[in-house]
Amino acid sequence: MRARIVAFLQEKKFYECTQKTITDQVVNTILCNLNSTRLCNIPSALTMPCFLKEKKSAAGWLVTQNAAINVAYIAQQAKLQKTPEWGEMVTQLSPNLFCTYSVPYGFDPMAKCPRFLKYLEEVQPDAETREQLQLLAGLLLIPDTHFNVAFFLYGEAGTGKSVFAEVLLSLLGKENCCSVPLPQFADRFRTIDLTTHLANICNDLSVGDCKKMGDVTSIFKAVTSGESLPIEI
Repeated sequence: MRARIVAFLQEKKFYECTQKTITDQVVNTILCNLNSTRLCNIPSALTMPCFLKEKKSAAGWLVTQNAAINVAYIAQQAKLQKTPEWGEMVTQLSPNLFCTYSVPYGFDPMAKCPRFLKYLEEVQPDAETREQLQLLAGLLLIPDTHFNVAFFLYGEAGTGKSVFAEVLLSLLGKENCCSVPLPQFADRFRTIDLTTHLANICNDLSVGDCKKMGDVTSIFKAVTSGESLPIEI
């Protein structure tokens, strides 16, 4: 936490704004103020992400650099073939939204992705397959596991699988992704990564030690359904 505070102050050019250097005393003062019940005291009844004032879940909301987007609501309206209402779809960033992750770009409702669409057409001539890949990318933007799904990309070399994985990493932000191989799901020291990241993306699948596949299957089901995981630090 101390390192993050120092990095934040450096990014915001603390010295230029205050003519004061970043010292232990400055950092300690910030840490002291963060103990306020008005800032970081989260009721145990609430689960991150959440809206603190309303005391309700923010599941399905995606935090960008300039706004929070209700991706789950947009997907629901699209399924109903309705136009989403702007007030329900977008909200300004504020301390009221408690969330520990964000994607590394801002929200632009007019943005297009011609290069990505061209790539899909080049590596996947089947229109239905292209749609499924786009649905996968959209699903990853919803920090929710109620769909109980996982995806495995398979095919011959040169069919764009690794490129697609890199696209997903950039879409979510590499800091929001982990890469825990399937056999290591049974490692009690690796499962914590599966609880602190938005997605687990691995380029190659290996079954590893078959003796542990029973434990791997159990953890895999828990991960895809959003259940609690046994972890050790």
